[in-house]
Amino acid sequence: MLLTETATVVNGVFECTFTLPESYDNEYDKGYIRYYALDKDRNVEAQGYFDNFTVGGDKQETGIDIIGSPDGALTMVSMPNPAREYVTFVVNGSSNVQSCTVEILDVSGRSVSLLTAANQNRIVWNLTDSNGKKVVAGTYFYRARIITTDGQTHTKSNKIIVLN
Repeated sequence: MLLTETATVVNGVFECTFTLPESYDNEYDKGYIRYYALDKDRNVEAQGYFDNFTVGGDKQETGIDIIGSPDGALTMVSMPNPAREYVTFVVNGSSNVQSCTVEILDVSGRSVSLLTAANQNRIVWNLTDSNGKKVVAGTYFYRARIITTDGQTHTKSNKIIVLN
């Protein structure tokens, strides 16, 4: 699929979204983005690619978030989304993860669960609250804070749908 989109780049950070065609077979597969930038004021061009993320899932959100950073992009994959038994958060990118904290919030913004990992790029949420009780079906949000070994902090928020 070829997609051309114009985005604003600030300090090397940009955001893009895309929609998979309905005929996509729903299997998870490796994604590939090629990008090009032009600073008309300074007559400077830049280009590159990023291929360390996953594409796929059902016809709802896949939970794949690109976390922009000047030294390269990190991705946070939350899958499956929607979830029935668990959600796995995986951080991929050019930098090593020193620590990762994922806070799960309900729609009122109340903290449901706090997940932490050191020197790992993977955290699993078993869909329970901080007391170990299974959460009810509905929409939840996560707020991730990732600190890489080079000292940079990256944050990202998105939603998770829990089904029974």
